[in-house]
Amino acid sequence: MTKLTSIISNLENVALKNAATGRKKYFDLYPVTFEEFLEARGLHKEAGCLHGFSLKDPEAGGAITAYFHEKLATEFNVYLRLGGMPRIVDTYIESAGQSSILPERISDLVTTIEDNVKAVLGERSKLYEYDEILRRLAHLSMDTLKFSKLQVNHAGRAEAKKLVNKTVGARVAHKVRLIDSEKDLSKYFLFDCGVLNYLLNGSDLLGSRITSQHLAIGYEAAIGNEIIASLPSRDDLFYWKSPRGAQVEYLLRSPLLAAIDVKTGTGDTRSLQSCALFEPKLDCIVRFGAQPPLVDRNFTAKITSLGLERKITLVNLPHYLGGRLRELLAEI
Repeated sequence: MTKLTSIISNLENVALKNAATGRKKYFDLYPVTFEEFLEARGLHKEAGCLHGFSLKDPEAGGAITAYFHEKLATEFNVYLRLGGMPRIVDTYIESAGQSSILPERISDLVTTIEDNVKAVLGERSKLYEYDEILRRLAHLSMDTLKFSKLQVNHAGRAEAKKLVNKTVGARVAHKVRLIDSEKDLSKYFLFDCGVLNYLLNGSDLLGSRITSQHLAIGYEAAIGNEIIASLPSRDDLFYWKSPRGAQVEYLLRSPLLAAIDVKTGTGDTRSLQSCALFEPKLDCIVRFGAQPPLVDRNFTAKITSLGLERKITLVNLPHYLGGRLRELLAEI
């Protein structure tokens, strides 16, 4: 008989001393998803509505009425600020949303994350200012990363690149590669929107003022994390950029080749239209925003100045359906 022992760690390349184990299997554990957040708070009707919604029959038992749309959008905005780290979620639930110790808890949590990555980097690393670099990485989320922007005193580009690679390896950040590119033009975002909120806006997770720029970063990271949690591998998520400079945040190859843009409100579809026209094999385009779910199977993508035009399916989804994207795409 073979005995299997599972060892769970959020770090790579950590020596497991005196571990009485045979073969080891590593797997990723992600923060609590939005649907799990609803269930943990006892919002079972809302979670059922979220889980039961279908693009095939949007009026079926899981129909998202105006009431549930507003309710789910409100709860997602709370989740956007808190994130899905279990200790933070537990603190929020136990205090009925009135916790005065959340700032202390999130500060301690981020300090622990920083210390863990420092341990992976090793004592010889010159990156003594890691906490500041982590904050810089938060500010640079979803921009093509130039390692020179992360350099600190006594640490050059090579050290900064090492830091980012180890941070990705430690699952503190996710790497999103440019689709079909031989160059490393990757973007990065942090693994949890609550940690991101702390680094961008301070320890008052629920009360801090969030600028429009930071709100956009938060939504992009939250949707990215929800999608990654549903993927077989986080390496299955890409982004797209046209020769003319248009970009969409994410691109999936399965179950459909789909371009995904994330808006704070409703926003336009110009980048998605560019992707549809420059990528003829694209099956559909997806816009996440504040609007209720809606599918337009005869959307016309255009670039008038180039005389380009094609029909494609446009899927409009609210932010709170990010975790169900792959399931919903499979229904189209």
